[in-house]
Amino acid sequence: MNFIIFISQKLTKRNFERYGIEQFEKNKFNLKILDLTNIFDKKINQISLKYENLNNYKNLHKFNNYFSLLFFLFKQNTFYYTNACSYNSLFLTLIEKIIIFRGNTKIHFSTALIPKVYRNYLLEIKILLKKFSIFSLLRKTLNVSKNYFISLIQPDPKIAFISGQSEFKNFKKKKTKIIKSNCLDYNKVIKIKKKDIKKNCIVFLDENVPNHPDFYLLGMKLPYSRQEYWSEMKLIFENLYKKNKKKIIICLHPKSSKNDILFVKKFFKESKYKILFNKTLESVAKSFLVVAHFSTSIQFAISLKKNLILIGLNKFNDHQKKCINFYSRELNIPIIENSDFSKVKFYNKNKYDYFFKKYICAAAKKNREISWIKIINYCKSNFL
Repeated sequence: MNFIIFISQKLTKRNFERYGIEQFEKNKFNLKILDLTNIFDKKINQISLKYENLNNYKNLHKFNNYFSLLFFLFKQNTFYYTNACSYNSLFLTLIEKIIIFRGNTKIHFSTALIPKVYRNYLLEIKILLKKFSIFSLLRKTLNVSKNYFISLIQPDPKIAFISGQSEFKNFKKKKTKIIKSNCLDYNKVIKIKKKDIKKNCIVFLDENVPNHPDFYLLGMKLPYSRQEYWSEMKLIFENLYKKNKKKIIICLHPKSSKNDILFVKKFFKESKYKILFNKTLESVAKSFLVVAHFSTSIQFAISLKKNLILIGLNKFNDHQKKCINFYSRELNIPIIENSDFSKVKFYNKNKYDYFFKKYICAAAKKNREISWIKIINYCKSNFL
């Protein structure tokens, strides 16, 4: 049984687990991971080496151009595939149409919860007019036209494993078989044992706000220095500690560099703090309270019914503010600024349950299982 996954991130140890590679190997699938990062942006390779430990998977194939990718796919026997890339590409869309025409099958699955953020076109037009130039107007027009055209010709998946009810509308008018499942990160929640769920500490879900690699990839200005950001957060943590008398665990973002980690460990050397890396779910499971901005790991807190505080900062850009407003609106949780915890609410069970079904897990309780097992079992029973 052949299965192919297109990716636009490096195959890190974290992604190795998230893409269910061990599950495919246990079931004797011929799985191939196609790394397209060099096609989309060669800076991804340079930046990833500073932040992440890469996995040397035996069936990882890297491509520098679309021609070599298409030639490789032509040599494969019939396969299932999924496109986990985060880039819009006209050429990749055309390649997908070609391989489907040749008898291969596209599968959709959800990687993780992404906050629904609507673009403010009026604001974009105002900014464009303020910095008006023929070149910028032409580039913007071409980009919008390209994305619209890609959406029109993008091939529909034959099967969609949806993570939440909000995805139904994406396939409502399409000839796609819908199977209720969950997002990839919820696979880890399924494995948590009841004895490991406690209320011992306060957990902060770090997003590496002062040094996230996306800022370098997108050519954006960093909003904070490390000193400025962590000083502001430390004031918040100190107030939370005084109020609750519970240890504060800082779960560092998986894309934190060695310098990021060293700085945080030195800055929070007091015994009331504990710095952890790649232990986010385990920490949330043991927490009394979770503190976050707009991390996708918030879904762990929701799945495990943990109290949540959303922290807003003055220097967040428009997109970051929209993301945190999304969680605030959907969960009916106020955004806390300037350490004013008088507005803090305990979680609303109805809101959490609604959010869980809408974005994290569409499957009924009796049908919940690791999403890759569902996908593998489907492929086995529908052999190409």
